[in-house]
This record gives sequence, C-alpha cells and structure tokens, in this order.
Amino acid sequence: EIDLELNDSKTGKNFKRAWLTLLIDAFTRRILAFYVSFDAPSKVACMMVMRECVRRYGRLPNTLVVDGGKEFHSVYFDTLLAFYDVTKKTRPPAEARFGSVIERMFGTTNTQFFHNLAGNTQMMKNVRQVTDSVNPKNHSQWTLPAICDSLG
Repeated sequence: EIDLELNDSKTGKNFKRAWLTLLIDAFTRRILAFYVSFDAPSKVACMMVMRECVRRYGRLPNTLVVDGGKEFHSVYFDTLLAFYDVTKKTRPPAEARFGSVIERMFGTTNTQFFHNLAGNTQMMKNVRQVTDSVNPKNHSQWTLPAICDSLG
C-alpha cells in the first residue's frame, strides 16, 4: 500500500490509499511494469502488471521470482505463466535476503517519491501527533490517474 492519500477523480473528495504492484528486473533494478489500483494485491493485479509488461516490451520475462503470497499461487496466474512458457520460482519464506531487491524498490519508491507529495501518510505513524492542520486526508491533491501518469 502506498503512503499517499488519494482523491476521487470525479468528486475531488478524499478517497483512500492505493496499492502498487511492481515487476522489476532483478539484475538491472529497472522497473519493467507497474500497476496501481485501489484493490488489495490479487491475481488480477499480477496479471495486469504482466499485461503492462507485454504492452511496453512486446514480451514477458523468461523467469519470474515470486514470494509466498496467495496471489502468486492462483490457478489463473499459474495458467497464464504456463501458457506463455514463463518459469515461476518461489523464493524461500524464511530467507529475507531473497526479496531484498523488490522490497528495497518499494522502500525507495515510498521515501523518494510518495513521501515528497502532498497528502503523504508519513505523519500517520505517530497518530497522536496528527491534528487537523497536518492530517494527510485534508491535504491530499492526487488522483489515481495523476499518480499513474507521474510514475510512468
């Protein structure tokens, strides 16, 4: 979940926080594709990020490394990977170092991008210090399409 409160694009009223799904190249650390949605991580978000990768590059990666999340173990996601001959490797659950590349990318995106935007939820870590004058819900200016354009 990104650290930013978003507004409804039609009414302009505060809506909620969105989820970011990333597909990155582990060797070059390049973001191959991303998908931003108000829905929690699911097989749909995984398939949409794969679709975005095909739209950008005209192909899918040969190997995909995933964690133990249930969204990566659905029949539909496995069928998509099998149909396009993509090898799926699941990283070990108790070995944190295997996920360091993607976890660091999420951390960097949050601290270097989202924390510098109006309406970021960085202050909400200390809820007792939040007043109406600094509440991110009162300062949010971004919509989902605007965030997608800025990330792209």
